Amino acid sequence: MPLFYDVLKVNQSFQIVVTILQSQLNNVVLNLQYNRNQPQKISKSNFS
Repeated sequence: MPLFYDVLKVNQSFQIVVTILQSQLNNVVLNLQYNRNQPQKISKSNFS
């Protein structure tokens, strides 16, 4: 029984880590999209 409980605890903490990583990954992707869109706007305004 204790072993099963330990596995449950490890699984919970693993899920927490995965959730944190996913949210960080989402932030990185959003930042990349934002940064990719920004220079185009700046260059367009510079050309005009």
